[in-house]
Amino acid sequence: MENERHIFFLTSRDIGFGTDFSWWEFASRNVSIRVVPEFPKDTVFVLFYGGIIRSGMEVTYSDNSYPHGGFTLYLQNMEWKGFEWGGINFTVYFTPDIYSDEGFELIKEELIFAMDLYRNMIGILPTTKFDAMFYPDFSQAMAKRLGTKAFALNFGHVIIINCPADMEDSATNYASFIFHEVAHEWAGPYISLDLDVHRLVEPLATFMQMEAYGKWEPDGYLRWLNDKEYTTLRYGNMRTFYESLGPTDKYTVYVLYYRGAFTLRSLRFVLGEENFSKVFRGIFEKFHTTQCKNITMFEDTIEELSGKDLDWFFSEWFNSTLYPDYNVTDLSLTRGADGYILTFTVTDASNFTMPVPVRVYSRTGASETTGSG
Repeated sequence: MENERHIFFLTSRDIGFGTDFSWWEFASRNVSIRVVPEFPKDTVFVLFYGGIIRSGMEVTYSDNSYPHGGFTLYLQNMEWKGFEWGGINFTVYFTPDIYSDEGFELIKEELIFAMDLYRNMIGILPTTKFDAMFYPDFSQAMAKRLGTKAFALNFGHVIIINCPADMEDSATNYASFIFHEVAHEWAGPYISLDLDVHRLVEPLATFMQMEAYGKWEPDGYLRWLNDKEYTTLRYGNMRTFYESLGPTDKYTVYVLYYRGAFTLRSLRFVLGEENFSKVFRGIFEKFHTTQCKNITMFEDTIEELSGKDLDWFFSEWFNSTLYPDYNVTDLSLTRGADGYILTFTVTDASNFTMPVPVRVYSRTGASETTGSG
């Protein structure tokens, strides 16, 4: 039955194959296939969890717990250029009409920046080979294949980025998408998640994306982040985070990706920078070797690593459609003997338990954090 289900999965996606093995041996999850494909020199295969394959490259493909998509894309008229950093061999693929030296150098900087940042956050580099493809009309191609206009996807050690104009344009305007897909090298097959909670990779990757984009584009980051907050508040209250782990719909991105990422940002505030960094790294360390079977196991792991009882936190953020809704009332400023006395009341219409930082700005622009409550 296991082999029959696997073959049905392949054929349902129009994936054909031909080897010296029988069809039954190929479908077996214990079989490794090693081939040396030959096809035109400017043609590449994008192989799911196998990288980008060129003519003459030896390919060894072994199935694993992640169902593969076979030869996902077959693309012609491609060129490529490589570089090495930190023990990783990078190859950037492109069509000749979109290439520029400036675009390539910007892409190189972004890939190195993201890999270095995420390595520092998590403590490891999960691959020694990484491919990045910039392809015209990729979004349209994915709309036909997946039913959604994806601007970028991670296929396992290879990311494909939509390129409607040229490489420099995509590297500039889609930098946050690039950072998100690179993050999936960690928040992806590196960690083991049961099918019921496999979408936990999205809030992890989105949080990493926020960290990277904030450091890469500090001048535009706050406006970008405010836009994500606005759309999350508008559309992210259609269901709880728990519910968004189920079937996908148009609201999933706001609840799962962004509410999940904002939850991690709030957790960092609750735990403090040092404790949160330990917890975040510990999540990847544990679930690299131990499968996370459900959301309760994920929550228990965070509590264990942090040494905190966080039931209240998960109840508010994961099991509610509400968001913190802070308001300042009863504001007054009076002159005292040694200066001024500022009094006010902070209320939360959603009745969250989240602590609130208080920062007071003077007329000169100076600020002082006075505490939280």
